[in-house]
This record gives sequence, C-alpha cells and structure tokens, in this order.
Amino acid sequence: MQEFTNGTDPRSATGILTLEPGLGAQNQPVLRFIAAAGRSYAIQSSATLAGWTTESVIHAAPQDGAVEHSLATTDARKFWRVVTPAP
Repeated sequence: MQEFTNGTDPRSATGILTLEPGLGAQNQPVLRFIAAAGRSYAIQSSATLAGWTTESVIHAAPQDGAVEHSLATTDARKFWRVVTPAP
C-alpha cells in the first residue's frame, strides 16, 4: 500500500523515493529527490521527532521532476522527512 501511495513501482528496482542530502548554492544544505508525476509532497522538520512542521509543499506536476529544497535552519539539531501525499 505504501508503494502505491508514494507513487513508486514495487516491481522496479529503480522505483523508489530516494532522498539525497547535499550542498546547493552558497554551500547551503539542501535535500534533493525526484517527485513522481501526479504526486504531492510535504517537506517536514522536527527538532525532537515528537512533532512535525511542514516547511514546504510540492504540488503535483504532470511529469516526474527533480526537487531541490533548501534546509536553512539556525537550530543545532533538526530532523527532516518527506511525506506523500502532502497533508
């Protein structure tokens, strides 16, 4: 069921949602992933893993596409996740 919700193909080794942390412009931390066509995503953060805040919503697009989201924060520690569909 989760494969269907995520828009991935359980019969394909490449049909997975892969999150890639990295550095963007000006060495700002970023999170990259490929958004599946017709799926919405929410990038959420938490300092404690107890409660999550939606930082950004990626709306459904008609085709697959790369997403790069800046992870700007002043917190000493922060956790990030991507959920689909976006709430």
